Amino acid sequence: MPEYAAAKAIRDWRSCKKLIMLNIALVLSVLLPGTVLFAFFGPALISIWTKGHVAAEHSFVILMASATVMHGIWYFGNNILLSTNSHVRLSKFIFSTSILSIFFGLIFGKIIGLNGIFLSIMLAELSNCLILVFIVLNKKNIDSFNEELFPENVLG
Repeated sequence: MPEYAAAKAIRDWRSCKKLIMLNIALVLSVLLPGTVLFAFFGPALISIWTKGHVAAEHSFVILMASATVMHGIWYFGNNILLSTNSHVRLSKFIFSTSILSIFFGLIFGKIIGLNGIFLSIMLAELSNCLILVFIVLNKKNIDSFNEELFPENVLG
């Protein structure tokens, strides 16, 4: 996200806000409708794509769509943190949730099957999303990110 880093470097808070609003607009206009469509028509699309070799259960497709939404929400915030070199704290959590999702994927996979594996992935994505929200809202830990997201001269 070099555009964000450049805007931050010159304290162009309007451009920072525009980039954040653009991401929100894309999530609402592309990601959410796309995942809803995938949740409804995913099994048929997967069957067509794989020429009938894979028959995905509807519950699996819904878990996949849910994980996609969670990923789309936290990944942009991660890129902002990365572009401003403020990503270390979030990276530690992402690494931890990745390791835990492998562990839980093995356990849930043995118990529930493929849905169990994807349940583990969805929980990791949800955890990453909640951790990002916590980091952004916790001013004591990352003031610079809060200033970028909510600069007084733009939103105040």
